[in-house]
Amino acid sequence: MKYIKQVLTLLEKQSTKHKNECFNYAVPTLWDSCDTKGIVTYNQAKIVNPYEFYYANIKSLSNKGKEQDYLQSLSLLKKKKAKNGRWIKSSFAYSAMVRTSAAYDHDRDGYLTQSNLYGLKETGTFLKFMVLLPYLKKMGVDTLYLLPFFKPSNYDKKGEYSSCYAVHDFFAIDETLSDPMLEGMSVEDQCKAFMELCHMHEIRVIIDIIPRTNAIRSQLLKEHPEWFYWIHKKEAADFIPPSIDTVEKLAVATDEIMEKVYEHEDCKKYLQHFTFDPKTIDAKKYKSLVETCEKTQSDLLEAIEKAYDITIACAFSDQVNDPQPVWSDVTFLRMYLDHPKLAKQFIDTKQPPYILFDVAKSNLHPGMKENRELWDTIGNIIPFYQKHYGIDGVRIDMGHALPVKLVDEIIKKAKEVDPDICIIAEELDVRNDKISLEKGYNMILGNGFSEECRIEEHRLHDFYYGARDLALPLFAMGENHDSPRLSARKGKRTLNDMHTIMNLFMPNGVAFMNSGQEFYEVQPMNLGLDSTSEERYRLDKKDFRYGKLALFDSFCFTYDEDRITDLLKKAQKIRKEYINEIIDLKKSIPAWFNSPWDLGYGSFFCKKDRAILVVANANMENSAIYEIQLNNVLSQLKFYPRSCKEIFSTHEESTHKGYMEGRRHIYVNMLPGEVKIIEID
Repeated sequence: MKYIKQVLTLLEKQSTKHKNECFNYAVPTLWDSCDTKGIVTYNQAKIVNPYEFYYANIKSLSNKGKEQDYLQSLSLLKKKKAKNGRWIKSSFAYSAMVRTSAAYDHDRDGYLTQSNLYGLKETGTFLKFMVLLPYLKKMGVDTLYLLPFFKPSNYDKKGEYSSCYAVHDFFAIDETLSDPMLEGMSVEDQCKAFMELCHMHEIRVIIDIIPRTNAIRSQLLKEHPEWFYWIHKKEAADFIPPSIDTVEKLAVATDEIMEKVYEHEDCKKYLQHFTFDPKTIDAKKYKSLVETCEKTQSDLLEAIEKAYDITIACAFSDQVNDPQPVWSDVTFLRMYLDHPKLAKQFIDTKQPPYILFDVAKSNLHPGMKENRELWDTIGNIIPFYQKHYGIDGVRIDMGHALPVKLVDEIIKKAKEVDPDICIIAEELDVRNDKISLEKGYNMILGNGFSEECRIEEHRLHDFYYGARDLALPLFAMGENHDSPRLSARKGKRTLNDMHTIMNLFMPNGVAFMNSGQEFYEVQPMNLGLDSTSEERYRLDKKDFRYGKLALFDSFCFTYDEDRITDLLKKAQKIRKEYINEIIDLKKSIPAWFNSPWDLGYGSFFCKKDRAILVVANANMENSAIYEIQLNNVLSQLKFYPRSCKEIFSTHEESTHKGYMEGRRHIYVNMLPGEVKIIEID
């Protein structure tokens, strides 16, 4: 509790200092778990003294704590026997970005600022996120999946802020997440206080690491310019990977494909863009340049560009002929000090280091000379956050494209610190489930964000029913920070409610909710996966968030809008009772419908004396009566079914109950997008 105590000491001091001041500072009422003094407004916000508000709420939250070290994973904290990260199977994960999820227009002037009229931040901070924890617990969240909060580059921005994926320093925290109310307390210590409070309330924390890329202006540049790929400065403005007309679009960089790439004239011209790093060109000159930049506090890359007329090449997709633009704010880290084996027969022996599809996908095309010092640096990232912040899990961004040996080292080092850490592969292709298992991952990200919304093509059904055959669990998700919002797709809020509830009960799926999903947000956080450029203009032009993306701009969610919290609370009560049956594939049985064209889907979960059927009508336009067969269920039941009753529905207007006929079928009358839970005795 060391760091929470420090937070409370500072807030108490500030509360006394500002005790008699009048504030026009609003917070959403759902942030207030201890009913602090204030004036409730028409839109369910509350006007409060900010110092008193945060002090009262965090003091109330910390009262549960004991005098122990909470800066360790929950598994180590509880001294439970390691189960190799299998706790993730029963989790309900909430994906959040601190800067956005804890943001609010506190002075209600229509803007989000880093310093409002009171000198306080309206963007999210670790301090403000602390008061959200009771609200998350109320929804049943027991795992926070945090988007990167490392120190980003202050250059090459895609909006008002740098992308959280453009990491400047793996081992430092983003200063913008520091709260001025905790003056004198470092952002690192504020982050530690947040982690302490999460573990105190038995919420695990998973973080995102990005070992394959780094910001173009990285802190690693000073000591190791040879860890990056360099091009002539004149080529930078129009730098793109070569287009290969002898290869199909979005081709994977296999040996066969790469032979065609290297033989192509555009590739030969492209390779001429590259040059050696400044230290290799002139080490003495480079050392002097670094010393000068340190003294003058000037930008090192800009100085290199002027002195050497070269710059760092930006990164791009590792698929050949991918239409997406280059990633202008990040670059690839140089995993090997030589070229891929296949490439050596096509390129000149004097060819400088270069990025190409095979180099970017080094799991398929490793070199012979490991960049050992870089590998050691990358391998120490997870242990650093385990030892200093007590993280419970990690997702390795683009880990499937890293050298296989490096991934093995990363996972091994993490498991040595905590055998029960959960390691998540950013694997979108579910066909690679067994490969991910062999590498040591506990689960894969999966492709639910693109499949769950495609109902008429039956891709939802393939995703839901196919998951139980995978070697690893995957996220049961309808959206994430890179995809369009469910509430913006066909079916809108009805679709959002259906997936939010059904994903709690998906066999071999880890329940997942994206921050803002519960408020029916329609504006995507990023235009990454399955998106179009028009997605960012979903909001009304009068909305100050119009055209903005949370990953790059000041953004907040509509905390005073309709929520599905009550639905989640009811569903979670049932889920908690059946959680062992949900995660045990022997006790979960697919629901068989009468027709393969039915848009209903669901599962049975069986106890010794009763069972539940969790079923949804994925038709967003029409009601339906579904005939669900019991033949495959009867052999698994330890009892003979006599009756059934509806115990949950997402629709208040639902009046139709499930009923049994001949004890071989259940008939369920359902409204569009409705989810029902039917108990069988």
